[in-house]
Amino acid sequence: MRNLKPVIATAPMKSPEIDLDFTPVASLMHDEAEADRFGGVALVVKGERVLLEQAVGHALRCAKLPINRDTRFALASASKLFTVVAIGQLIELGLVSLEDPVTKFLPEHAHRTGWSEVTLGHLLSHTSGFGSYWGPDFDARRTALVTVQAHFQLFEQTPLAFAPGTRFDYSNVGFILLGAVIERVTGQDYFAYVQQHVFDPASMRDTGFVEADADTPNLAVGYTYRRLDDDPSRGPARTHTHLKPFKGSPAGDAISTAPDMVRFAQALLNGKILQRTTFHQFSAPLNRMAAPPGVPAMQLGLGFMVIEGNTGTAVGHNGGHAGSSTFVFMEPTSGLISVLLSNVDRLQAGPVTRLLMRTWIDDRFN
Repeated sequence: MRNLKPVIATAPMKSPEIDLDFTPVASLMHDEAEADRFGGVALVVKGERVLLEQAVGHALRCAKLPINRDTRFALASASKLFTVVAIGQLIELGLVSLEDPVTKFLPEHAHRTGWSEVTLGHLLSHTSGFGSYWGPDFDARRTALVTVQAHFQLFEQTPLAFAPGTRFDYSNVGFILLGAVIERVTGQDYFAYVQQHVFDPASMRDTGFVEADADTPNLAVGYTYRRLDDDPSRGPARTHTHLKPFKGSPAGDAISTAPDMVRFAQALLNGKILQRTTFHQFSAPLNRMAAPPGVPAMQLGLGFMVIEGNTGTAVGHNGGHAGSSTFVFMEPTSGLISVLLSNVDRLQAGPVTRLLMRTWIDDRFN
């Protein structure tokens, strides 16, 4: 992807090879940005062929600073994929297994009820019984949450919601625990491990984990209608600074660019950062997820979301929080990769996301 060339946003975007026309997606992105409802970058590639490349909206609205193809965005939960790959690598090295209980690597927590029954497979598949950590404690401690271990105070006293393996419930806590396992097994800081073993091999030079008050070049400011007081009234969009995580974690919110996420997907499909057999195992659907309105059923494997559409199967992950909506999916059979990164809430990004998926993977998206 190092040699990807920009294309003119208004150019025809139809692929004669696979008969996909992304021109309506580009047009909708333009119209939504003109109405101040959307800002972001879409990049769809198949091999070295660029099927769609479109950057619209503003990275900083007050200054009319335009988003470009190399603008960085907060990835929200799409960056859980980095943790998934890291655990897969450790399995390939024989250092961990899916059946290992989390307390094998974190024995100081063995006394906590149910923790010894939770395996790494449970954590990856969101069937552990752990939940999430959003709430007043997170808000109060937000600026101190700059390490993996710092997050433990948010959940270590909370009992499991159900017996491990008995049902599915999406969990951010589970991925914090996976990050802690990575640190304990490798002896490396989570962020250093992912940089060395995921970002560097995939040539992802604009991806990483930064603190919110760092002066990060070319990073889009997120815009949200959400408020701390949960007031349902819809006021003007505000920056997401007061709501976003102060720093990303194994559960999400790394920053990246659309070209870097394409490089990541290519490295996955090419077996560069994870063996193909491991990727196939991890992306096999295990549990059905609740799909957003207008979206056909989604499933989850071992950390990978799976959409089995009527024209293909997409594997990857999405993400969303205040001022961030992201979509990183690939089709292993055809090699098509689709990335959509935006600096607006998921509700505002929804029309573009659904049209992109309707064009590519399933015409039932609406």
